[in-house]
Amino acid sequence: MESANPLKAAVWMMGAVASFAAMAVAGRAIQVEMNTFELMLYRSAIGWVLVVLVVALGARGFGQLRTAHPWLHVKRNLFHYTGQNLWFFAVALIPLSQLAALEFTNPIWVALLAPVLLAEPLTRTRVLAAVLGFIGVVVVAEPGSAPLGIGHAAALTAAVCFALNTIYTRQIMRFDSVLCVLFWMTLSQSVMSLFLSLPGGIPAPSAATAPWLVVLG
Repeated sequence: MESANPLKAAVWMMGAVASFAAMAVAGRAIQVEMNTFELMLYRSAIGWVLVVLVVALGARGFGQLRTAHPWLHVKRNLFHYTGQNLWFFAVALIPLSQLAALEFTNPIWVALLAPVLLAEPLTRTRVLAAVLGFIGVVVVAEPGSAPLGIGHAAALTAAVCFALNTIYTRQIMRFDSVLCVLFWMTLSQSVMSLFLSLPGGIPAPSAATAPWLVVLG
């Protein structure tokens, strides 16, 4: 495993945050026509195609997609899929500022759950960071300024699911590559979304929605 590199990690995380912001805007636009399961079907299918292309063009080839820990992938993807659907559901119901604030409770949940699931120590520094993070969430979310509803509950539950996803991802990354994780994530979530979307029929995207689906994927 590579040695810790906080600066490099911060740069990658900023890129992820920018992607999440674009995903929120795209998700809100798409839900004018589609529900979360249909949205996730297109997102996962597009993502799977992109991952396969990257793997096919890479030097390591498809051999890197084999995993000796399939059940870790199953657990991770179930929590991630649940959290992602709840997150998109919340996108359409509450202000993005509140959604982001509730989503950023993710590190707090990770700090609280890591000692149980990863046997990592809950240090004073982590406790202080969790408290400061919670204060920041309260400042941004402004509880009491508007009635709390199902959208807020969905966003908070999504944050817990994302925290568990983060923990299981950390475990998986001890054994598998990033592309391996993404391959099985997009494939399994495509299958789950297809199963959940079929009863109501799968709508074809309109000309207005198609570009947003590409952004989402």
